[in-house]
Amino acid sequence: DAPKASKFRLTVAASSFMAFDLVFSPQTARRHGFELPLALMGMEPGPELRRSVAAEGVEPRLLLSKTDINFENKIVARDRIKKVPYSMDITLTNAEDEPLTWETDVSSLSRGHVEGVYRLDPSQGSLRPGERTTVRVSFLPGDSREYNAIVPLYLDGNKERPYVELQLSGVGLYAQLTFDRREVVLPVTALGEVATATFNVINCGYDHLELRYKMPAESSPARVPLQVSFPDGQAVGIAKQQLPVQVSFSSKKAMAFTCNIDFLDEDGNKFSIPVTGMTDNCLLTSNSFVERVRETHQIYTRAGMPVKLMEKADIAVAELALQKQREKAARRGARTKATG
Repeated sequence: DAPKASKFRLTVAASSFMAFDLVFSPQTARRHGFELPLALMGMEPGPELRRSVAAEGVEPRLLLSKTDINFENKIVARDRIKKVPYSMDITLTNAEDEPLTWETDVSSLSRGHVEGVYRLDPSQGSLRPGERTTVRVSFLPGDSREYNAIVPLYLDGNKERPYVELQLSGVGLYAQLTFDRREVVLPVTALGEVATATFNVINCGYDHLELRYKMPAESSPARVPLQVSFPDGQAVGIAKQQLPVQVSFSSKKAMAFTCNIDFLDEDGNKFSIPVTGMTDNCLLTSNSFVERVRETHQIYTRAGMPVKLMEKADIAVAELALQKQREKAARRGARTKATG
């Protein structure tokens, strides 16, 4: 985890002001007092910016297991009939020696962009000394966006000032496909050799989906001989959240490319990942590949043919074929002389 910042820089425009909230979250029941550490950049703190802060942490009347309810990213249900809300529970405990009543003001949850998105059940009640209750907070996003709301909680009917405010937050996302990397980079190979890489398609929200894919025109076999295969089938769903995809590439002429592979869902939504590859017979370019196959490959040369890096077994086959061609040519030449 990144360390928490201890210094902040604020920029205030000329002839203007900046408003900000000072949040006090006591961890112990005692008095607190300190000065705000404000100073002009590059100067020692002066009396003109000195501000004293006094606060007191008191024993809580009502204990809450959490006040920040963050649902994070949740999938927006496409089926309107089977929409089931996401839920989280918070616990309220009466820490006093007397009974108390509690009530939340949920009016803000019935208007604006959060209307019908959040629900508290129950939204009010009473507790005997030491008694606890569970409040279920439900979240049902209807669109792909952030949903934030503040719900005041009052004690014993005193609504002049909330005892505490519940912070509700969540993000709605449509079902989508993501990948375990930002880009697929195929290893550099020599001409005619196959470069292969495997990546995972990650299912985010689909109950069942048969993957389809499409490659743009520039990745056609005539231009970029790129092949896609699915070792474990093409279906993702609730029981299969990740699916491996294998990409391979081979070319007999030097080339470098970057193209997208587009994966499509049932509605035609497109999720793309770029694929980059290169093949060349230059030893400087393909040195990493040459080092990997040093034991099984060898540089092969023939008169009138380009230099190639080939498997030793293939070289033996090529040499045998060449030897047979020479012998055949020699026999044909001998017959020609005899008839002449």
